[in-house]
Amino acid sequence: MKQTVTRIVVYSALVVIIAVIGIIWRGREIKNIRMTNYGFNARLVMDYTSTNPAKAVGDLKQSVKTEHMHVLEESESGDYFWEMIGQTNRFWLFSSSVHKTTIVADPTSQQDDAGNIIWRVQVFDRRIRSLSMLYFSIVVVCLMSIMAFRVRRNRLPHIFENSTGHENQAVSNDEI
Repeated sequence: MKQTVTRIVVYSALVVIIAVIGIIWRGREIKNIRMTNYGFNARLVMDYTSTNPAKAVGDLKQSVKTEHMHVLEESESGDYFWEMIGQTNRFWLFSSSVHKTTIVADPTSQQDDAGNIIWRVQVFDRRIRSLSMLYFSIVVVCLMSIMAFRVRRNRLPHIFENSTGHENQAVSNDEI
């Protein structure tokens, strides 16, 4: 009974440690993408003009949220500068990259026929490859190696049945 309780405690601690490492790893990825600037290593995804930047930016934000990524953080720094941080999938383990999308709206010196200012709306995207699959692979390899060390040969005789036969055969060859 005492040995069973010890095993349960050890395996529960192992699961907690694995979860904490995953949370730290994910937090580090989010921090790294948060620190990037939209002018550095960013890909210009869209560049167009509009007379109503609020509606255009609202439509863009909704499109990004519903079709392109699962948004984790959204911030507005200024009247015409929005940033969204997200991942390609709802769950971190299944997402291939972490994205930071920046929407910038700048007024131009041009006006349309009605006298409205024409705004230039640009969408920048930066991404870093997620290390979630590497993390998942490391966890699976560690768990499988722990299970391999825990298996005893006498518990799986159908797999290790030839191991005793080889020993007997070697002894009989020495006697000849």
